[in-house]
Amino acid sequence: IIEGSILPVNPMEHHKAWVFLHNKIFYSRALDGRGQYGKKGGDGVAHSNAGNDVKGVSYVQMHGMDKSGEERRVYTVSTCVVDYRGERFVAQSIIPGIFHSSGTSGENKTQIYGSVDGGESVEFDEEMHKHLLELGKLLHSKPHTVLDKDGKAVEQAVRCETKGIKGSDRRYYILDLFRAFPR
Repeated sequence: IIEGSILPVNPMEHHKAWVFLHNKIFYSRALDGRGQYGKKGGDGVAHSNAGNDVKGVSYVQMHGMDKSGEERRVYTVSTCVVDYRGERFVAQSIIPGIFHSSGTSGENKTQIYGSVDGGESVEFDEEMHKHLLELGKLLHSKPHTVLDKDGKAVEQAVRCETKGIKGSDRRYYILDLFRAFPR
């Protein structure tokens, strides 16, 4: 990626927002590619969030959403941070069906919980919510109500930055656990 041998999946976006797919691994730079953290520290915050995301994923995996003998309720994606030649990348496994959906609207939408745009729109799914209530207990997060840009109240069991995605394998996945722990 650094040498330019692998092309981005989204070459029309700003280079900071480029994402790459290679050998069934999804790579993104730990930069503020969409300007979400401009007033909060920009690239430095994105750099820090990458490490915190790995901590959140590790914590959920270590304490498990799977009980002895029961089927796991919520899955995480394998995630690691790679620091190489002065750049930080986040490498993640791919959620089944993520590239064959219609994105965030319609019958085939994959993102069913949380927000991808800093709280402007907030998704809610009853089944995912039930599973995330258990995760919220693990993370000491009380259910709370957030307002989207239109003032619509949406209940969330965890931080709204944590996204819930339903894969084509019918499993519930959670992403972006960088704010799983309060200060």
